Amino acid sequence: MGTDSNTSKWWDGLRRAVPCDAALAVLVLQPLLFLLVLPLQPTFDDWTYLTSPHPGTFDISLFLPDTYWRPFDALLGYVLGRYPALFPTLNHVIILLLHMANTLLTASIARRLGFSRRATDVTTLFFFLSPGMLGTVLDIDSMNQAATLMWGLTAIFLSFGTQKHRFWMCMALLLSILSKENGLTFIVIIPLLLYVFRRRSGQQAVAVAGPLIAVGMAYLVLRLSLPHSHADLSDTAGVYLQGGLTQRLRNIGMYLGFSWVPVDFVGLLHAPSRKIVFIVATLVAGLPLLVITAWRSGRHLLDREVIGLLLCSLVAVSIHLATIFTVMHTYAGLPFIALIMGYLHRYAGKGNEYLLAFLLWIACVMMVALRHTIKAEASGRIGASMARKVLKQSTKESDRVLVVIIEDTAPHYSMFCVRPSDAFGWGLAVRHATNYQWPDSIDNTFINDDNATKTDSIAQNALSQGYDAVWIVKKNKVFVKEGGIR
Repeated sequence: MGTDSNTSKWWDGLRRAVPCDAALAVLVLQPLLFLLVLPLQPTFDDWTYLTSPHPGTFDISLFLPDTYWRPFDALLGYVLGRYPALFPTLNHVIILLLHMANTLLTASIARRLGFSRRATDVTTLFFFLSPGMLGTVLDIDSMNQAATLMWGLTAIFLSFGTQKHRFWMCMALLLSILSKENGLTFIVIIPLLLYVFRRRSGQQAVAVAGPLIAVGMAYLVLRLSLPHSHADLSDTAGVYLQGGLTQRLRNIGMYLGFSWVPVDFVGLLHAPSRKIVFIVATLVAGLPLLVITAWRSGRHLLDREVIGLLLCSLVAVSIHLATIFTVMHTYAGLPFIALIMGYLHRYAGKGNEYLLAFLLWIACVMMVALRHTIKAEASGRIGASMARKVLKQSTKESDRVLVVIIEDTAPHYSMFCVRPSDAFGWGLAVRHATNYQWPDSIDNTFINDDNATKTDSIAQNALSQGYDAVWIVKKNKVFVKEGGIR
C-alpha cells in the first residue's frame, strides 16, 4: 500500500513539474525516437563539417572565427577525433536531447503566455512532431541549429522573470549566438514577444532589449578581435546571395510549406521517389487540422498575438530566407508556428471534428517522418556499402588516395536522398569504416565522362605522381586501382 502511495505521489509530482500532458508524453516516448534515429549514418555535409571527427593534434584554428564561428561544433569534432567510434551516435544523442529540451521549453513558454493546458498540448505536439523538425532531428551536423534554439528559448523563458533574471537571460543569449550566428535574432524576438503578449509595456520591452543589444555588440567585438575573424566572405557571398528576389520569395514559400503543410516532401521534391498516392494521402490527412483551425478562428487570425508570433518566426529564419534556405532551417521558426496553433486552439479546438483532425494530422506527420527516416537510412547505407567495396578490393592500407568521381546529375533532396558520391563522402566513408586509421590524405577530381580510357589514364598518372591508390566512383560503384605493393 505504501509503495502504491509513493508511486502515486511521484507520478503526481512529475505531472506538476511538466507544463502539460503532451510534454509528459514526449518524455515517455523519447526513447522510441532514439531507436528510430540512432541507426542513421553520415552523408553529404556530415562528412566534412566541424561536427565530424577531427583526428590528429589539437587545431586551435577550428575554434576561431572564420566564415562561421561555431566553437561548440568544433569541440564536438575534437572529442570525436579522440573517440571516433562515437561518430555519429554521439551527434544523434545530443541533437535528440536538444530537441526534447526545445519541446519542453516551448511548452513552458506557452504556459507563461497564458495558454490553457490543452492549448499547450497542441503547441507541444505540433513542435515535437511537425515535419519542419525533420531536417534537424534526422541530421548529424545540426547540433548548432538545435542548440541555438534551445539557448534562445531559454532566454525567452528567463525574460518573463524579474530583474534578477536579466543576467542569466543575457548569458543564455550569448550561448545561443555562439552556437550559431542566427542566435542574434533573439535580440529582436524577445522584446517583440513580450510586447505583443502584453507581458511588458513598450517602454519595458525596450528596456529588456537594451542588455540584449549589449550582448550582441559584445559578441561582434569579440569575434572581430580574435584571429581569423576577417574571413574572405567574397568566396561564399556569391553562393549565399544568388537568385535575387525570385530566390527570396521561393525561400519564404518553402519555409511556410515546411512549417504548415504536412505532406510527403520526399515525393514532392525528389522525382525518383515520387509516389502520387502517398503524396495525396498525406495531404488529405494533414490539411483538415489547418483548414478547421483557419475557418473557425476567422478574424482572430489577425489578432496581434498571431501577427506577432508570425513576425517572430520570420525574424528567426530571416538570415536563412535572405541567403540559402533548406528544410533544416525551418526548425528555427517552428516554436513560434507551434505557438500560433496553440493560441488559435481557444477558438478552433472544440468538438470531435477538431480532435479527429488532430489525430489525422498526427498520423500524417508520423507517416511523413517514417518516410524521411527510411530515405535517410538508405542514403547512409549506400555510403557504408561503397566503403566496404573499397576495403574488399584493397590489398593494402593507402595513406594518400585520389578519388575520381564521374559526375552524377541525378536529382537529390537535402540529406534524405543524396547522390551515391555524396553518401560516400567523396572517399571519407572509408576513413570512417577504418575507424579513422587510413587514408591520411584524400583528394578529389570530378569528370563528366565515364570513358574507361580516360579514367585509366587519370589513375595511372595519379599513381605515377605518388598516390597509393585511386578510387573511381561511378554512381554506387567503386573501382580501386593501386600502385606497387609496399
